[in-house]
Amino acid sequence: MSRAKKEKEVFGEDKLVLTPEDKRFATPAVVALYRAERLRCNTIVDLCSGAGFQSFAFAQTCKHVIAVEKNPVLFAKAQEHAQKLGISNITFLCGDALSADIIAQIQKTNPDIVFCDPERFATEEQRSVSTMQPDIPQLLAQYSALTSKIAIEFPPHIQALELPSGFSAEQEYISLDGAVNRLTLYFGSLMECAKKVVLLPQKEILCSTEAEIEIEYPTISPTASSASYSYLLESNSTVALAGLIGAAFSSALSDTFETLVSAKEIVSVTSGKKTFYLSTKLLSSPFFTAYRIHAHVVYAFDLIGKKKILKELQHLSCGSVVLRYTLDPAKYWEERSFFEKKLSDGTKQFHLFVFDEALVCEKI
Repeated sequence: MSRAKKEKEVFGEDKLVLTPEDKRFATPAVVALYRAERLRCNTIVDLCSGAGFQSFAFAQTCKHVIAVEKNPVLFAKAQEHAQKLGISNITFLCGDALSADIIAQIQKTNPDIVFCDPERFATEEQRSVSTMQPDIPQLLAQYSALTSKIAIEFPPHIQALELPSGFSAEQEYISLDGAVNRLTLYFGSLMECAKKVVLLPQKEILCSTEAEIEIEYPTISPTASSASYSYLLESNSTVALAGLIGAAFSSALSDTFETLVSAKEIVSVTSGKKTFYLSTKLLSSPFFTAYRIHAHVVYAFDLIGKKKILKELQHLSCGSVVLRYTLDPAKYWEERSFFEKKLSDGTKQFHLFVFDEALVCEKI
């Protein structure tokens, strides 16, 4: 299914002339402002500050911002942007974040917090700590001598998140408009929990302690028939990436997640690479999208199977259907049109999921 992608908005763009390339690498405004609120302090250091968009957000919540960028073109652009935005509480430094000269200048300011958005190679197939610049172990070693409060942005889909010995951090995953957006690690007293998911712009927050993360929930096995389940639940993709599905269930249920799983009142079903959940209980949670199951249909991907689905959709006064199963993108609209051209009298929209059975669902 194709959806119109919401255009990224960056801090101060209403007063700046920006190229598509400027916006491509800029932190979205809602993310930058959220982070600025979380890292509110007297003096903050923004390493690898680029064209300055995160620094501009920090300038709204911090008395003094030290922005460090080694690329002279980006350094000059950030200064120009700050001038046009009327921001005067940023000190811009051009140089390598790990150079002795830059660190000496920063030390004189007695910084409260150091933030870094390291450089990554755009052509990498798998993200790795070892290829991030500046070198993360060196950064932690040198800047922890100035302050224990350090925050570093990492690629959210990084394969192995290994930290130097002696360092631990909160892993905060940010979801923006329903999609995975950022992973930030918070060190020292900036840590609030072990893992966190933040939904923006809603500002819904899910936290988990180390003890909760280590719980091994019973295996959730699909059943032979889905007829006993009334609801289908789709987790926010960022919650799944963070490994906080259990915490998300627990935050929304009065019964413990383990009890419901053991009783098979919640089971998992898989379509392609994505896992969904069938439930006997309606779950109200910002971390899940809930669907009411209106029909359970034995289904095969043939004309007879399609006609069975069509009959159910017509009975439910369906006017449009969203196909939620693995399908060649080139055939999506052909498949959807097969149903919708015979649903002209309907007014409702339903979602069609196909597992061992087809489920005709309505988003709640």
